[in-house]
Amino acid sequence: MSSISITGDLGSGKSSVAKLLTEKLGYQYIYTGLMQRKIAEERGMNTLELNYFSEKNKDIDDYIDNYLMELDKAKENYILDSRLAWHFVKSSYKIYLTVKPEIAAQRVFLDENRINEPDAKSIEERISTLQERKMVEVRRFKKLYNIDCLNFENYNLVIDTSYSSVEDICNLIITLFKEKEKDFPRYWVSPKSLYPTEHVRKLGSEEAKNVRDSIMKNGFDYNYPIQVVMYKDNLYIWDGHKRTSGALFNKIPLIPITILARDKEEIHTNHTAEMFVESLNKNFIYDWEDIHDFYF
Repeated sequence: MSSISITGDLGSGKSSVAKLLTEKLGYQYIYTGLMQRKIAEERGMNTLELNYFSEKNKDIDDYIDNYLMELDKAKENYILDSRLAWHFVKSSYKIYLTVKPEIAAQRVFLDENRINEPDAKSIEERISTLQERKMVEVRRFKKLYNIDCLNFENYNLVIDTSYSSVEDICNLIITLFKEKEKDFPRYWVSPKSLYPTEHVRKLGSEEAKNVRDSIMKNGFDYNYPIQVVMYKDNLYIWDGHKRTSGALFNKIPLIPITILARDKEEIHTNHTAEMFVESLNKNFIYDWEDIHDFYF
């Protein structure tokens, strides 16, 4: 069996990616979110209210869980657009899609096809309701199944969709899925997601020009992910400025990263991600934006 299970942040484009993968691979599409929305509609609830209801009532979860467990025995290939298919369909190729909260809120706010969403009169309200729903789900799944959906070690691929098209995301997934026996990096982001931590004058070197030319001719080498640290959910380059810049100049949509440390975790002895980022010269960011012609 070679099914693909897709989960991720609310507003990350899971269904859009799943539907296009279905077309490209010729697999059957299964969307458990539609089941939940129909159940919510039948009960006169929105999706957030249904999540709170499900914390105290297992019937809905049991119905969907049993359905997914049966799929794990099937011989057909599926694209599984589902919160927990990665957990119940053990044999699937597991993908988690992330997105920046403000971008997720804009997508959901403007999507007229979404039904039973909680009311929101502004992007800020939508960010709040999406984050609340996310944390209710995480808490509920932890209680019911003793799993952490936000532990990215559970997945084969974690892709940030904030700045990439559905087409580019699907092309990457298919490329890596077809060679899934290889040891590819787990984390993939747009180079526009990576904040610089050194001055752009280093990009004027002959070495930097050679890196850009190499990427233009040969593409980005997936075997050498950019090393980053994470602070307050933002990613900062630790090593790989020339390759990140080369990816930007050559319009590479997604590149692999390795996260060395998060927030108060140490990058090396007595030097945390927080300490590193707080010590940065913020002018590096403005100069980076100017030379690459985009804004964070």
